[in-house]
Amino acid sequence: MHPGTQWNPWPTWVGVTGRTQDALRRCDRALGVGWPRQTGNIQARHLIADQPAASIAAASVGMAERPDSTPDLAGIDVPALVITSTGDTLIPPDVSSPMAGQIPGARLEVIEGPGHLSNLEAPEEFNRLLELHLERCGILG
Repeated sequence: MHPGTQWNPWPTWVGVTGRTQDALRRCDRALGVGWPRQTGNIQARHLIADQPAASIAAASVGMAERPDSTPDLAGIDVPALVITSTGDTLIPPDVSSPMAGQIPGARLEVIEGPGHLSNLEAPEEFNRLLELHLERCGILG
């Protein structure tokens, strides 16, 4: 399990009930801050709702059981951008910041306001940061 994350009860809950609606209620509670009131969250909630309960359960198990890759961070030798947001309750900035600090030369950017899905909740700011990173890397210009 990744540092700063907690055991995820969704696979068990969805596996037992077989209902996507139950997973969405858990999602609502876990993602907090504005979920699903913000536009990006509503979009994400619809994406989740369209999935079979078994798929949500399998994805949750996969995330819960994946190995911790923190030791690999120091070996990243390409320009890296870590984007987090102040409303992210799943992987808060105080968890993302040390990760960025372990990647040589990484840049940490914090978007004020959105939650875990900052690319959907604040797409303009997320895309602006990504474009700046790509410019710094010489890919855009």
